Amino acid sequence: MKKFVVAIAAGALGGMLCSPAVHAQGAALDHLICYRMQDKLLPKATVDMLANLQPEFTQKGCVIGKPIQFCVPAAKTNVQPPPVNPNIVGQSLDDDYICYQAKCPNPTPPPSKLIVDQFGKRQQRAYKPSVICVPAKKTVLGCGFLGTSKVCGGTCPDPTATCGIDTAGQCNCTPKNTCDGRPDKAGACGGTCPDPDLRCLPDVTSATSNAPVCRCKKPVPPVCGITADGVCGGTCPNLADKCAMDAVGQCTCQSLPAPCAMNTADRTCGGACPHADQTCLPDTATNACSCQPPAACGQDPTTGTCAGDCPTTGDLCLFRSDGTCACQPQPCASDAAGICGGACQLPGQQCQTDATGACNCVPAPCGGDVSACSGACPTGKTCGVVVGTPLDYCGCQ
Repeated sequence: MKKFVVAIAAGALGGMLCSPAVHAQGAALDHLICYRMQDKLLPKATVDMLANLQPEFTQKGCVIGKPIQFCVPAAKTNVQPPPVNPNIVGQSLDDDYICYQAKCPNPTPPPSKLIVDQFGKRQQRAYKPSVICVPAKKTVLGCGFLGTSKVCGGTCPDPTATCGIDTAGQCNCTPKNTCDGRPDKAGACGGTCPDPDLRCLPDVTSATSNAPVCRCKKPVPPVCGITADGVCGGTCPNLADKCAMDAVGQCTCQSLPAPCAMNTADRTCGGACPHADQTCLPDTATNACSCQPPAACGQDPTTGTCAGDCPTTGDLCLFRSDGTCACQPQPCASDAAGICGGACQLPGQQCQTDATGACNCVPAPCGGDVSACSGACPTGKTCGVVVGTPLDYCGCQ
């Protein structure tokens, strides 16, 4: 329990009374309630305290010591038994105060005084300065060194960070390593890692236990497959291969030839063209290499995408649902009525309104017959059969 004292308003009997501040319940805020507290600040300062209204109490050259009390304005009520002098009130108080130990050279102490407060009248003598109280304001302390010490303290803008001394010896906010515990029901881990190159991922740490725990480790690159954007992406076992769509509309690792381009060493053209009846030749109009003659719609072996010219103006060379390339009408767009429609370039996509209200080709959500579930799922989940009641269905899990 914190120790505290209450400072009582006092004044000379018969003196002028002040008008104190009044709080919500009608009692005057003319008292201080003071708490002992823990405060590591050690100021090294000397001050002169000039009591101009009562010069005999002036002290100079006082050495400020450690803080010992924190005081806030308060109203005194429900005094039992009632005070002897209830009409003695103090001035309006608004500020908090911090009281420090003080040592003041004082060859001539103040003379004795006859004092009266709400509890009685008496003679005081042998005054000795011991405490100096200064106005204070409560504030949110940002991360930094406390006073002249090498102790870090304060709050960080990011609640997941901690204030401490970094590797350069400075006081800074650094992310907490919150990656711990076990994965959730979906098998995912949450939390942050101190190294930005690491991720909080499931890991089996013991050969005797198959229960994974969350650890900071390097993420495993995704394997070749269709991404949430409906395009081919990911890594291949052979780094020379490229993840691209094959002739049946599947994302596979393929050894793709270099496309038609100019050899900078001898300024000759070479490389693969989208179609067998094309040749990589210099284009005099552009002073570059291009595949000639112009090709009809088909799959480009160098990229795995559809390319080529279409006989009908407005048609584009796009993938069909069977994974082959064909000339199709204008792709996904909004018509005069504001309804989305049109073809999408990649299989597994559909033309619909996205979150911005625009028409875009987006991966079709997981669905279909349980014998062949297909569609996109959030990262970390796959589209498959979910055992349901009364029937099984296709869903992300």
